[in-house]
Amino acid sequence: MNAYDLTRQFIEVLGDIDALIEKKGKTSSSAQDKLLDDKITVLENKMFDIKNKLKETEI
Repeated sequence: MNAYDLTRQFIEVLGDIDALIEKKGKTSSSAQDKLLDDKITVLENKMFDIKNKLKETEI
């Protein structure tokens, strides 16, 4: 995978995280908060994986 594709994926994941954080701010349910936190954590891990791949990619 090239740097362009990885950067696109990175930006998409950031957008998804942002949307979940916004949704989390509007919920009052602790169960919903936990579910959203879990989804955010998964996306954050994916974001860091992509970031590490980008560091290793030669441009």
